[in-house]
Amino acid sequence: MLPMIMRLKIYEEEKRNINLYLPLFLIYLLLLPLLIVALPFVLLWYLWTAERPSLEIIPAVLALMSAVSGTEIEVKSDRTEVVLKFL
Repeated sequence: MLPMIMRLKIYEEEKRNINLYLPLFLIYLLLLPLLIVALPFVLLWYLWTAERPSLEIIPAVLALMSAVSGTEIEVKSDRTEVVLKFL
């Protein structure tokens, strides 16, 4: 399943901490019309090329996006810590 929420936490020593939950499904909805517009051009490119590119890339990209769920990225410096987590 694709990650639906991204959690962004920013800790700073002398400032107020930031904790944001960003809904990724809204970003997916915004990108859907672009995908629909690009699809005919991709199909024409696929039909007109001499050597047929493999369509196995589509399930591989979806599997990669699904594997991102549960990933946590932490970046630390002397005074600041940033945590990015995909839920």
